[in-house]
Amino acid sequence: MADDFRSTDDLVSGKDALDEDKLCNRLHDRYNSNIIYTYVGDILIAVNPYEALPLYTSDLAAKYCSISSKADLPPHLYAIAVGAYNAMMRNYQPQVTVISGESGAGKTESTKHFMRQIMTASSFRNGGSDDGPREFHPVELKIIQTNPILEAFGNAQTVMNDNSSRFGKFIELKFNSLGLVMGASLSHYLLEKARVVQQGTGERNYHIFELLLAGANCASVRLTGIDNFKYVKNRRTDIDQLKVEYEEVIDALKKVGFSDTEIVEIQQTLAAILLIGNFEFQDTSSDTAQIVNTADLENAAANLGVDSEKLRVGFMTKRLDVVGQSIIQELNVKDVQYSRDAVSKALYDRLFSWLVTRLDLMLCPTSIRSERTLTIGMLDIFGFEDFKTNGFDQMCINMANERLHFFFNQHIFASEIAEYKAEGIEGAENVFFEDNGAILDLFFGKLSMTAVLDEETNFPGATDDTFLQKIKSQLKDQPALEVKPGGISFLIKHYAGPIEYQIAGMIEKNKDPLPNQMAPNMAESTNAVAHLLFQPNYIELTRAAANDEPDEEGSDLKRKKSKKKSKREKKKKGPPTVGYQFRTSLSQLMVEMNRCIPHFVRCIKPNLNKAPKNFVGELVKKQLKYTGMLQTIQMRREGFPVRLDWHELLQRYQGIIFPFSSNFGDSKHHAIQLMKGAQEKQEEIRKKLKQTARVTTLDGWKPANSKMFLKYWHPDVLDTLLRPFDTAIVKIQAAARRFIAQCRYLPIRQRYRDQMALVANFLMDVRSNSSSLFGNLETLIAEEKQRGPKSLGLLAQVSAKEEAKAVKKMKKEADKIVKEAAKKVDPKKAQARAQKDLSKKQKVAAAWWTKYEAKRRAHLDDNGEIFAWFHGLISRKEAETFLYDEEEGTFLVRVSERANGYALSVKYGDRVNHYKITHSSNGGYFVMGSNDDFGDLEDLGTASIDNTVSVTSYSHVNFTVKFYYENDVSEFGDRLKEPLYMEHDLGLDIGMSNVKGVEAGKVSYSSVLAHLHILPLMGFVHACARKDDDDDEANQEPLERSDYLETPTVTPFWLRDSMSREEAEKELIERGQVDGRFLVRERSRTKTSITFAISYSHQRKFYHHLLIKKKGKKFTLNKRPLKYNYLEECVRKFQELQYPGFAARLEADPPSASQLSKVQGHLKKAEKVAGKKKNKKGKGNKGGKGGNTSPVLPERKYRK
Repeated sequence: MADDFRSTDDLVSGKDALDEDKLCNRLHDRYNSNIIYTYVGDILIAVNPYEALPLYTSDLAAKYCSISSKADLPPHLYAIAVGAYNAMMRNYQPQVTVISGESGAGKTESTKHFMRQIMTASSFRNGGSDDGPREFHPVELKIIQTNPILEAFGNAQTVMNDNSSRFGKFIELKFNSLGLVMGASLSHYLLEKARVVQQGTGERNYHIFELLLAGANCASVRLTGIDNFKYVKNRRTDIDQLKVEYEEVIDALKKVGFSDTEIVEIQQTLAAILLIGNFEFQDTSSDTAQIVNTADLENAAANLGVDSEKLRVGFMTKRLDVVGQSIIQELNVKDVQYSRDAVSKALYDRLFSWLVTRLDLMLCPTSIRSERTLTIGMLDIFGFEDFKTNGFDQMCINMANERLHFFFNQHIFASEIAEYKAEGIEGAENVFFEDNGAILDLFFGKLSMTAVLDEETNFPGATDDTFLQKIKSQLKDQPALEVKPGGISFLIKHYAGPIEYQIAGMIEKNKDPLPNQMAPNMAESTNAVAHLLFQPNYIELTRAAANDEPDEEGSDLKRKKSKKKSKREKKKKGPPTVGYQFRTSLSQLMVEMNRCIPHFVRCIKPNLNKAPKNFVGELVKKQLKYTGMLQTIQMRREGFPVRLDWHELLQRYQGIIFPFSSNFGDSKHHAIQLMKGAQEKQEEIRKKLKQTARVTTLDGWKPANSKMFLKYWHPDVLDTLLRPFDTAIVKIQAAARRFIAQCRYLPIRQRYRDQMALVANFLMDVRSNSSSLFGNLETLIAEEKQRGPKSLGLLAQVSAKEEAKAVKKMKKEADKIVKEAAKKVDPKKAQARAQKDLSKKQKVAAAWWTKYEAKRRAHLDDNGEIFAWFHGLISRKEAETFLYDEEEGTFLVRVSERANGYALSVKYGDRVNHYKITHSSNGGYFVMGSNDDFGDLEDLGTASIDNTVSVTSYSHVNFTVKFYYENDVSEFGDRLKEPLYMEHDLGLDIGMSNVKGVEAGKVSYSSVLAHLHILPLMGFVHACARKDDDDDEANQEPLERSDYLETPTVTPFWLRDSMSREEAEKELIERGQVDGRFLVRERSRTKTSITFAISYSHQRKFYHHLLIKKKGKKFTLNKRPLKYNYLEECVRKFQELQYPGFAARLEADPPSASQLSKVQGHLKKAEKVAGKKKNKKGKGNKGGKGGNTSPVLPERKYRK
């Protein structure tokens, strides 16, 4: 059925003339079909249905976020919200939406739906999904949580609305440059304070008082009898529902950040207001007032946290300053009654302002307030009020509506007509609108109604009669004012119609003084909220507390400011009145709104009974008339609400026709070309899509003197033409952001891996060193067992004197070690000192060998050549490194660096055993712990050659003894099988390690095999190899990734493509140049081979080694054969130890995600176990199994 009314979606688009009756009938027809929204150009009319309609689903919200034109879907509040959001993002200008209408027209609900749709538009723009309901944004959730609080404290039942907002609310959403919601601000205007102490017929006090009496523990706030309070005469009877609503308010207060203590103090303050309203007084003989019900006084004072006498003095006396002296004067009954109500109104008003300030601080932290943001404001303010009896409050409310109507007229009519004349545009002269400038002069002019009222309010002895006389004499020339006969009221001709106001009580309601004795008597209040509310600068103090400003300095500053202000106030006729404060805040609001682009939503009340499906034509017609809808329709039909200068038009839309990079400046010619081209382009689209609505065209634009004048729908059409470019831009931006993110992520990931590698490196060192230490201890124990007690000197007889001397020396050395350990050690200095000490010992060992052993030629054979098993002066650690990757039984003989002698190092299982070789008494050599004496070192090692080779092949070796070839070196069962062939500096100034028959410094494996007479046995193999090398590569299978990588589909993180040496060193510098940090880069490639270079850093220097892999063969390192087929195997080996020829051990790989999760699991398990043990009294951490539990580290699979 809604499709039948699409032609009337926009009352401006039709060409038939409209009058009030036709306009009302069209709205009536749409309303009866549950179509409550109608466009008047870019203005939305919303008729309150007074029932729930399926108009606010998540699916509809998503649809309106993606429309290209408002004509695509029926009119909706969602379209206005999305339009405001898109305008903010397109023009980077603040927006404001004025949601106006009479009380009960649906302004508050419209504001809620409007705000939610803006949140949806923000989510939709920034990648939110349109599938299913959207989750609440945190800021939106906070705003929703404020609603129960604001409605409870700021809403009340009136004659026209059961839940009428008795204050103006301005919510401003704040967005960043991407359109994401960052926060919100909340302001309020003109709370109706008089309602606290007096309500009209059929009206009630603020909801919170009824909720307090129904839901709170009345005894705790000293309230007895829920029906005995003068301020709450008319009450609801649904107590159970009141209790539920009360709990909702308390829950909302907790969610937005109020503490339990503050909530209790708020309840006590509200209870104190109710109790104060029950105060009754009687005259005394001295014409002063005396309170009758002292019990209520004591209960109210207890709630406010002061002594009852201080509260009594606070509102029943006044201080007079006479000639520098202060006189305290008791008040009479009439003055006390006025003072009582003044305290109640001021206390509630300040409580409400404090609540709103706290909510504002919660919605928008100080850090966001200081940032430059885009904003969308929403004004929800009371509509025109015309009751049977209208007073000061209704005049202020209607005065605000006059100001808002003037704001509407300025943007819709006055400013447009003025600009048409300035730019030479014809066609708008026939539009007439009702200007309310005269009424604003009556309220805001220099000689105005409010000025006269303020003057009378601050004049002692002024009465209603004197106020009336001044109105007659000073405002007699105001055309909008008419004093009614009888002198009790006056009539103001508002744009919504004439309204009569009662003069009685206006002066009293315009006063806003607290009794001057209240603040000093409340200074010692123990109720922190009440104590704050009686401070003159309580709002500033609240904001300062939220900003963590120093209390003393801040309060002193505020006091100074307040004192200066009070001095200025003394120069005036009196304190600021309620009307003055309201006009000031209203002016501030208009300043904020005038800097924004406005959007208007006119809410219409269809009947006075709040009944669904009840459309009272006369009531609606009256509202349409005073809102100027007929004139608005005419203006939107004939006018041009969008006016852009040439530069702005080209800057926004030139991409539709011209390149985006073009710069036309203020070219009128190009602006006209742009509109013509865009119009032709749009016509093609309309024909293709068969669009007929007027709002899909681009006709009707006019070029003026300096601007292009556009119809209200033209920007939507132009934006639709730009949408494909917007989509392309988003895709380009996404690709660019992805690229930038990758560029930022890769170094971060590399740093993370490097850090994890350092951790893994440390753990590997701990594991390796502990394993090495354990092996060394086992070897030492074995050596000591072999040497026996006698060799260790344990059987020698020692005198008591020598024993005491040895003990003293030992203690001295122990004390020295303890002192050294207590000092703070610099690792670098300690390492340098240890290296220096080792160098000294090595020099001593080298000097000993050169002086004594070199002459004996024990390391040379009969031909003067160095034995293959002799490896000169190397350390125990170096020997273990050399033998690490060798077969069991591989051995070497070395010169000990710490003692004058030799050492035999043998690979046995997973470790290396070391045996000391010393001189025998007859000048020969023997292994410590053995009784077998050998005349030469050769006798220890030559017989160890593998027996798979014929003994006759070793004719150059003296095989007189085959002892350690046939017998175990120790009880472990280790035997010598093959010497270690390794080329390195012997450290004895005699060249490189060697084998028999090879000149020193020129060791090669072929020479080793030749001298062992093995080469002839391998002749066939070498011949075949040479033949394979000579084959044409074209006849061989090409080398594939699976030939040199364990997992061809996964590239190790340390492997790089072709990279130069300089690039590799640059990357290592960027990654921190840690010792052992490395990468592997591809150096060259042929069809059947590939060469890698391992680049690593050590001690601020760079080293590079070549790894070569040929098809069907194992890797070679610097031309030395390795035992590994895959690159990962080689790298793991170089990470496990400092490989011979490397300056340092390569840094370990970072642990994988699974290993990290395993560690975390162990840590959590350990913490859980530790926590359980800690909870067991008397059983935690008492040694044995109850000690600390260390987390199990991830097991690293070392290659054996």
